[in-house]
Amino acid sequence: IHERWGKLDILVANAAVLGVISPIGHVEAKTFEKVMTINVTATWRLIRSVDPLLRLSDAGRAIIMSANSAHSARAFWAPYAASKAAVETMMRSWAHETESLPLRVNAA
Repeated sequence: IHERWGKLDILVANAAVLGVISPIGHVEAKTFEKVMTINVTATWRLIRSVDPLLRLSDAGRAIIMSANSAHSARAFWAPYAASKAAVETMMRSWAHETESLPLRVNAA
């Protein structure tokens, strides 16, 4: 992207997995870790990779997809809800870090 365009104007981070809908005590560690890796760690890696390019834009925009479950403690949705709450918190932190720049970071 940098070699061809020199900057990035927009990022839409939309990848996620649900995992299982199950009582939290029944969720296997492997399943929980997969949800966190895909929903949180992959989003962080993407942000980390494109942040310098977005900062070069005159009006960069980053839209990080979330879900209502980040704010509602629905029974049986713990891994997914926790991952989306983590993503939203990470997004808010990034937004504060870049508030003096033309880059705008939001969740949808």
